Amino acid sequence: MENLVLVPCDRDVEVKASKHRRSNITSIGKASIDPNLWAIQEGFIGEVTMMCINGEVVVDNNMFSPLALINTYAYHEVIYGPKPWGMPPDHPQSREPLKLPLPVEDLISGKRVTLYTNFMVERLDQATNIAYDIWLTQAPRFHGGPKVGDVELMVWIYRGSSSEWLPSPAGKKVGEVNIPTYVEGNVSNIGWDVWYHPSVPWGGWSYLAFVSTKPSTDVAIELTEFLKHVEVLLGHEKTNKLHINNIEIGTEVFVYKPGSAGIQWRLKKFYIVVAKPSKDIEELLINVATI
Repeated sequence: MENLVLVPCDRDVEVKASKHRRSNITSIGKASIDPNLWAIQEGFIGEVTMMCINGEVVVDNNMFSPLALINTYAYHEVIYGPKPWGMPPDHPQSREPLKLPLPVEDLISGKRVTLYTNFMVERLDQATNIAYDIWLTQAPRFHGGPKVGDVELMVWIYRGSSSEWLPSPAGKKVGEVNIPTYVEGNVSNIGWDVWYHPSVPWGGWSYLAFVSTKPSTDVAIELTEFLKHVEVLLGHEKTNKLHINNIEIGTEVFVYKPGSAGIQWRLKKFYIVVAKPSKDIEELLINVATI
């Protein structure tokens, strides 16, 4: 096994975002952070502070919404590899053992890639998820954004709300799958709801989301297993033309009523572990959480 420790991060930084500056990408060592208010609406008040301090990534979002969006306006994120929209010059290059972009076919046939995160949600005004956002592109993309035919793959390990209202992914639920997953110290076959949108209206790419039926802030997933299910859903021919462009982890922040619409959270660990395909998945999932 080979390990990439992205959080604890390597340097202390602090960045802010508001309606005057929606994105503020900054390196934390082997990855970057971005408070990313990508869909903020007119009339929103406040700002988001995102920092790396004492090795942990911390978000303090104190936004106020005048609207009931019934949607997300932000994705506070940690970014590994190149986002297809382009990255600033100081964004760290991805590195071995998982240098991106990488053909999906190479990963399915030749690697097990495990992702582990440990969050602490300290305040939630309305609703959120904790989700990986993984861009699967037809060709490596370093600028210009995703295109028609590309796929946005999200893995929601957690979703929570301060009321009975819960956010839903884009598209429609198209199935359910069971995938071995580490949750809070144990590995078991966790159920995942599968959502699909063939062409999102805000860009035309396809959207595919796996939503855990056992939401948690302490989770390890084996990405290769999810990509095998992507291959079943989208077809072998389409999937094998795709590349893993980058991997992001963060929180979408949702608004279902006017008022305070922020969040505070702390990301204590974000690891990537790469192993041979013969490696036992349960052993791998347990090991990655105990690095």
